Amino acid sequence: MQADGQEPDAKLTELGIQQAVNLTEFLLDKDIDFIISSPFERAYRTIAPLAQ
Repeated sequence: MQADGQEPDAKLTELGIQQAVNLTEFLLDKDIDFIISSPFERAYRTIAPLAQ
């Protein structure tokens, strides 16, 4: 299955980067054991701050 309208190597926009930071702040105090992500660059970059 492929996402409609996005290339696998599409980058995050500035808004997407800010949303990734917000997501990290929101989830930081949650008990997360592992993260599953699409191999698409945008998905990986969205969870990368939290995964670190």
